[in-house]
Amino acid sequence: IFLLIPGVQIAGVALLALPVRANIPLGAAMTFLSMPATTPFILAASVYVGNTMLGLHADVARFQTLISSGAGFSEWSAWLLSDAAPAMLFGLFVISVMSAAIGYVVSAWFWRWRIGSKWRRRSKAHAAGGSEY
Repeated sequence: IFLLIPGVQIAGVALLALPVRANIPLGAAMTFLSMPATTPFILAASVYVGNTMLGLHADVARFQTLISSGAGFSEWSAWLLSDAAPAMLFGLFVISVMSAAIGYVVSAWFWRWRIGSKWRRRSKAHAAGGSEY
């Protein structure tokens, strides 16, 4: 996550998407999912996924307490050495990979459908002897 500032995230997505020829507008739109209002839900889901897949027993409430109390370095270090950090990181990894795969399939399907409908419309117009335009 490139800071939680939408403009910075969009620029980061654009720069990372160019070398792999990714869909920049879709990537830019998806940056609005990780805004401050949704971040706690994403983190809670990642801890749940990490707990389930790794068999850990991390507590989401502890993470929320650290954030709200302005915890210091020693408290965060203790949290990192507990079950919560691996559960959260693994959960974030799984959620991001699955979201990316689903997003890729959906956008590829939508693009193929859209191009196919244009070709069918163009073919019908040509068969009727008219012009599409």
